[in-house]
Amino acid sequence: MKSKEVLASVIHHQDKQKAYDRYCKRIFSNKQILARLLKEYIAEYKTLSLKEIMKCLGNEKEEYISNLNLEDESVLGSLVRYDILFVADIPKSDKQQMINIEIQMNDRPRIPVAKASGILLQSIDRTPERI
Repeated sequence: MKSKEVLASVIHHQDKQKAYDRYCKRIFSNKQILARLLKEYIAEYKTLSLKEIMKCLGNEKEEYISNLNLEDESVLGSLVRYDILFVADIPKSDKQQMINIEIQMNDRPRIPVAKASGILLQSIDRTPERI
């Protein structure tokens, strides 16, 4: 294969990957999808109806959540990029929490889950003014 054809093939593949990534992020930013995830995986939301959970996700008139800044440089010497990062009201409380959703295209992520959650907790701890 000629070098131009190889380059074109790589670019075409990357464009597909970027499009796939964009579509996944869009789907998981939908409040109806997020409500189901929160109900299933986060204890504070388990007893709520999907409608009640969606109220915790910001402006009720909006179909999608508002993403926060998706790049964080608060960890000295590193740049952390989030797929989906948003604030949600904690049920039966006047507090909010930041929720990070990382979309993985395979079952072996680049960053071990324990390390990624440590980075997230550290970032949240250092940036309380965002909430």
